[in-house]
Amino acid sequence: MAGQGKHSNPGSARYVLFVVYYFPPMGSSGVQRPLKFARYLRDFGWTPVILAPEPGLYTHFDESLRAELDSLNLPLYRSAANTPFHVLGGKKSSKKSSKKSGTGLLPDSVAALLRKYSMFFYLPDNKTGWIKPACKTAEQIFKDFPVEAIFSTAPPYSNHFIAEKLKATYNVPVVMDFRDDWLESHLISYPNRLIKNKMAAQEASTLKSADAVIAINQSMLDSIQSRNDRPDCMFEVIPQGFDPQEIQETEPAEKQHLTFLYNGLFYGENQPDLFLEAFRKVGDENPELVKHIKLRFQGGLSAAHHELIKKLNLQEAVEDAGYLDHKTSLKGLHDSDLLWFTVGHSKSRSQVTTGKLFEYIGTGKPVFGVVPEEGEAADILRNYGRGFVADPADPEKAARVLETFLNLAKSGEMPPADKAFTAQFDRKKLAGKLASLLTRVAGSQKGI
Repeated sequence: MAGQGKHSNPGSARYVLFVVYYFPPMGSSGVQRPLKFARYLRDFGWTPVILAPEPGLYTHFDESLRAELDSLNLPLYRSAANTPFHVLGGKKSSKKSSKKSGTGLLPDSVAALLRKYSMFFYLPDNKTGWIKPACKTAEQIFKDFPVEAIFSTAPPYSNHFIAEKLKATYNVPVVMDFRDDWLESHLISYPNRLIKNKMAAQEASTLKSADAVIAINQSMLDSIQSRNDRPDCMFEVIPQGFDPQEIQETEPAEKQHLTFLYNGLFYGENQPDLFLEAFRKVGDENPELVKHIKLRFQGGLSAAHHELIKKLNLQEAVEDAGYLDHKTSLKGLHDSDLLWFTVGHSKSRSQVTTGKLFEYIGTGKPVFGVVPEEGEAADILRNYGRGFVADPADPEKAARVLETFLNLAKSGEMPPADKAFTAQFDRKKLAGKLASLLTRVAGSQKGI
């Protein structure tokens, strides 16, 4: 629909169309990368014009991210969408939703089922129902603004389909951004070879329209480029990041115990089992070492998680804070002593660098990654200086790493964080890299 509210723009600025599905008021990590790019691109001469769907059903809404978006005063166009999450929502779901947020809340269990079975019916993903409405809404955007480039981010990969169609119609260069791999995504489980082959054909066809391809790390970029290499396409790494302004806005609370924090959701193969079992093992071997430790989870634990916690007799140590808005969750990072995350046993896990990793290192706190010892996340943690690594396939190693951390904390000999290394992941600097790429693709289109 038409752009919402007034917006300002310097006279010399250039316009880039942002094709995004996950965007405020939606919450969770997939929202933050495009939101932060949108926040800082104007500092480098580019004004984003946002094309996003009506929120529909979703697992979590975040009013703090919505407030940040509103404060940016950007042109925002909302499109209708015919995805399962919009069709199932309808008007009836409004009882379960915030009037400010979206159509309704989708239970995590239902979302998991939709992800699991939708591949039988939807390719490349279950967001295909917003492709046609988005292209229709884009007609108005191109009437309202002299768009010089298109930026689409995935998943969902349907965003790239939209960018492909818009390029064919308006002859505007396209930058395709990947937060996860496409064909070899660790989040996708193909039910059979036929469906994977169809996905491979879709990826190859769609990426022919890309003037530039971005991935969040080199391993992911290499994977995509190996299947879609073209001399006329730019391939570049722009990693995930953190916003120093947000990190500096919080102060740690005083407390009498150590807190080990996991911030975010568990999904697929990314589960807390190994960490909890390792903690139980350390506690059995040295009860005094773990006597005053709290295991805090910000994002929500499932019934199965609570059952495991009960089985391991960790009920008194565990604090389930549920889902928290982004601003509140950042306060939790500063109130903690060890921040941990996992990529589980999923395929292509060596190329996974989750968004939370960068906010973790932005705090300067010790970070424990249950990640492949030879992989992108492990390399970042080693360069960070205050990182600890244990492979998901090695529970004994995880216990020993936890024990090492506790002994270092007790002795006051924790190694320092490398601030110079961390600084490269500043969201504003990353937006500068994207702006430079946009300028190059737009110049290339004009023959500059």
